[in-house]
Amino acid sequence: MQSLGSVPSFKQSGILQDHQGAVHVVRLSSSEKYCLSAGADKNVRLWNVEKQSLIKTYSGGHGYPIFDLDLSSSNSQFVSVGEEKFAVVWDVQSGRIVRKLGGSSSGHMQRINAVCYAHITEDSVICTASYDRTVRCFDLRASNRSSDPIQVLDQAVDSVTDVCCFQYEILTASVDGYLRLYDIRTGYILTDYLGPPVGKCCFSHDGNCILASCLDSCLRLVDKSNGDCLAQYKGHVNEEFGLSCQLTPDDAFVVCGSEDGSIYCWELTDSMIVQNFNRAHKSTVSCVAIYSNILVSASHDSTIQLWTRNIETSQT
Repeated sequence: MQSLGSVPSFKQSGILQDHQGAVHVVRLSSSEKYCLSAGADKNVRLWNVEKQSLIKTYSGGHGYPIFDLDLSSSNSQFVSVGEEKFAVVWDVQSGRIVRKLGGSSSGHMQRINAVCYAHITEDSVICTASYDRTVRCFDLRASNRSSDPIQVLDQAVDSVTDVCCFQYEILTASVDGYLRLYDIRTGYILTDYLGPPVGKCCFSHDGNCILASCLDSCLRLVDKSNGDCLAQYKGHVNEEFGLSCQLTPDDAFVVCGSEDGSIYCWELTDSMIVQNFNRAHKSTVSCVAIYSNILVSASHDSTIQLWTRNIETSQT
């Protein structure tokens, strides 16, 4: 994971406005042409990023705020979760609810904080992380369309705030200060204690490292193989909410929002701030999504901002 010698310079290129209340999550499609967003108004919205226009609103699946969503690899379906104890799987094109997961007595006992597809399974398995201290895995291939989980991960001793998957691994973050890494082939569990509550986490694109945002206003880069902390990233404010963090596709830079409305970009290896979008939003930047040329930020101020990347070759 080496810096490629080019500094990402983002310039604001647009704004998406239609949500009523805080936007908690935004996800870009693999083509970078579309994005999905959701939040306090209980609806999911599909946007055309290029035209900066609203395409479709998905409603009726949730009666309470939505906290997270994830797109399938094919971009044909997505899954959303929130205050309810179940996950909702949607068909993107028709807007139809395909099914609900976890509504039975064996489902979650409290709100669901995060959700992800296990893409190695061709999107047949969905993982949900809950305030009830568990992660539950659901198989969409179940012939009886059962909403019962096929596996429950219950090692956390406090709310599980995030879950993400990479190949055969499931990564979770918890308020108890731990990252937990599960290998679904062997059943082996690795735990890394970071100390402060962990709000969000993600894998590096090469799968060798884990990036975690913690509620002490510090991001930590952890070596997946041995748990060593390789770097820390500071400057932003993160003491109350789980703020999503991302690495650029080349794994050279770290991007995260801030509770003061700013967005920060750090160089991976030396932890230097290379760009600060000072007060980019009027309130907490809850989520960022980034691909090769586009950065999208979602905020509690009800807006989604679009940023276009210019590559500036560094002089070294």
